[in-house]
Amino acid sequence: MLPIKKILVPISGSDVSLSDVSLEALNYTSSLVRESDITVYLMTVIENNQSIYDAYEDQTLLAQRKLKTFSLVNGMLVEAEKKAKDMGMQSIITVANLGTPHQQITRMAADVKIDLIVMGTHGHSGITRLLAGSVTEEVIKTAPCPVVIVRPHEGLCHQ
Repeated sequence: MLPIKKILVPISGSDVSLSDVSLEALNYTSSLVRESDITVYLMTVIENNQSIYDAYEDQTLLAQRKLKTFSLVNGMLVEAEKKAKDMGMQSIITVANLGTPHQQITRMAADVKIDLIVMGTHGHSGITRLLAGSVTEEVIKTAPCPVVIVRPHEGLCHQ
């Protein structure tokens, strides 16, 4: 196995805080990074949910909604970076991309030559997974590097 120099940790959350799965992925990553020169890339993806109706929406309201989204994403990345530093990670780069999450994650991994992706999963199954799809599953299928999956409060579940 080649030495790990770059780890990508996709980050998700809500309007108020990081998700449990993101925190678990950060926690797992911190166990890999301690006392090493590994660079951790914290990445979030803003889904491009444009619709044909956007053209008919008040453009000021649309711009305000987009600005609020970018502000929330920035706050989430700042929180993630602070938590990563508190966990002992030193070399951290934050990234926010616009697009489809699994495509942006795998593109970033390829473009930056990431050695390992560590991401959390909710572990949904059945109809929820069928209807919502799985970003994690798509990343596993298409990633150019190994992917480690962690679940909240359960630790490592798949490599």
